[in-house]
Amino acid sequence: MPAINDLAYIQQRLGNCTRCRLSVARENIVFGEGAATTSIMLIGESPGAKEDYTARPFVGDSGVMLTKMLRVMALERSQVYITNLVKCRPPDNRDPFPEEINACMPFLHAQIHVLKPKIILAIGRYAANAMISPISFEPVSDLITKEIVYAHKGNLVPVQAIYHPAYLRRQLRKGDTVKFKQMLQIMRDLARKITHG
Repeated sequence: MPAINDLAYIQQRLGNCTRCRLSVARENIVFGEGAATTSIMLIGESPGAKEDYTARPFVGDSGVMLTKMLRVMALERSQVYITNLVKCRPPDNRDPFPEEINACMPFLHAQIHVLKPKIILAIGRYAANAMISPISFEPVSDLITKEIVYAHKGNLVPVQAIYHPAYLRRQLRKGDTVKFKQMLQIMRDLARKITHG
């Protein structure tokens, strides 16, 4: 991939992508959205049904939860940049396959390179593990407390792994508030660090 200077150019290079099997059944590519000049970048796993339909990341129930989590940091969606590890919805919302992740990674690397965030919030297991080189396969519960640094072609960005909002919603429905409270505390701590860092 040639040198990339802005998000519009990356999206143009992505085009009507057919680099992996996810292109067969998708409705739309979900490239990402938000502030092009931001200190915070959020990277999810993959689009769901509502995201595939609207071509926007995190607009379903998980998006509602994510918005609440951002507000704990005194942030709105418009103040951050949100994208996904893979840009097309896997059938039946299955986990993305390694070859699908590999097909999308050059575009994600390019987005990070252009945005130059101060911190990346990696949402869920797949996104968090993809930020580690070589790609790791650890559970999010282990990664949340680890110091992770995204390192690619001179870009060094601290990464905070966080639980996926869908997982937190399931835990709350069971009456388990422990991980949700842990996540809120992490978000508050991050907000302080970004404000005073």
